[in-house]
Amino acid sequence: MKKLFVQNEDGGFEELSAVAIGVGLKEIKKTKVIDAITKYIETCTKNKCLKNQYSEKYYFNKLNQFLTLKKINFIDEVTREHIDLFESDLLQKMKSSSVNRRFNTFKNFFSKCQSWGLIRENPCIGMKKRKEDTVQIRTWTKDVFDRFLCNTDGIYKKIFTFLWVTGCRPMELKNLKWTDIDYDEKIIIFRCGKNAQVSRTFPLIKKADAIIHSISPESIFVFTQNKKQICNDLLYHYCKKRLRAIGLNNFTVYGIRHGFGTKLANQGVSAFYIAELMGHTKLETTKKYVHSDKKQLIQILTKAN
Repeated sequence: MKKLFVQNEDGGFEELSAVAIGVGLKEIKKTKVIDAITKYIETCTKNKCLKNQYSEKYYFNKLNQFLTLKKINFIDEVTREHIDLFESDLLQKMKSSSVNRRFNTFKNFFSKCQSWGLIRENPCIGMKKRKEDTVQIRTWTKDVFDRFLCNTDGIYKKIFTFLWVTGCRPMELKNLKWTDIDYDEKIIIFRCGKNAQVSRTFPLIKKADAIIHSISPESIFVFTQNKKQICNDLLYHYCKKRLRAIGLNNFTVYGIRHGFGTKLANQGVSAFYIAELMGHTKLETTKKYVHSDKKQLIQILTKAN
C-alpha cells in the first residue's frame, strides 16, 4: 500500500493516517449547484421569516447565476477562488456590512453541503469579514445637494430630491406605498423598522406632492426601478459613485437627513418641531442631526451684542 503525505504549516511533510485517508477519499454525491441550493432552501431557509426567505432566495439565485457564468455545474467544483470572486462582485453593488450578512448564510450553506456529503471541504473556511464602512456622516449643505443633483438622472433625481425636502430615512422612502399617501388628511405615512411596522406621519408639502405626482405607478411602492421596490444597497452605491465623480468622497446618502435637520434649525425652527418632523422620540437624538453653521452663529452673536 502506498504511503500518502501532506504538507504541514512548517513546510514539512507528514504521513496521513489510515483514518485521515479514509475521510479524504470518502465518496461524495455528485450534485448540481441548483439542487444543493434547493435542498438548503427547503430545509433551512423555509424556517425563517418571509422577508429573510425572499432575501436568501434572491442571493442564492445570484450565486447560481455567477457560478453558471463560470461554467461550474456541480457544487463540489466550487473553490475558494470562485467564492472570493463572487464576494468581490457583490462588493461592487452592496455595502460591506450587507456582504458580511450574505456570506454568513453562504458559509452555513456550504457547511450544510459538507455535512450532507456533497462536498469534501467548505470553500468559505478561513474567510474574514470585510471591514465595514466607518465614514463619519457629514451634513449636506444646499450647495452640496445642488452639485450632486446636477449629476443624477431618472428616478434617482426624484428620490434624492424627496429625501432633501422631507428628511425621511432611506428605509422610509424605500417602504413608501401609494396607500401611505392620504390626500384627505394631507399627510404621508412613513414606515420603518422590521417588516415596516413602525410608522409616523409627515405633512404632505407641495414639493413632495409634486415629486409623487411626477411618478407613474408601476408597483405598490412609490419609488421603484424596473417595477421593483428600490434597493437600499443600490441607492447607497449610486450616491457614493455620483459623489465621487464630483470630488465629494466623504459624504453619504444619510448626510441628507442631517442636512434637513440643520437647515430647519438655521431657519429658527424649534427643536420640538424638528424632532417631530424627523420622527425622533428624544431631543437628544435630534441634537445629533443638527449641526450649527459658523456664519449663522456669528450673525446671532453680532445681533445679540
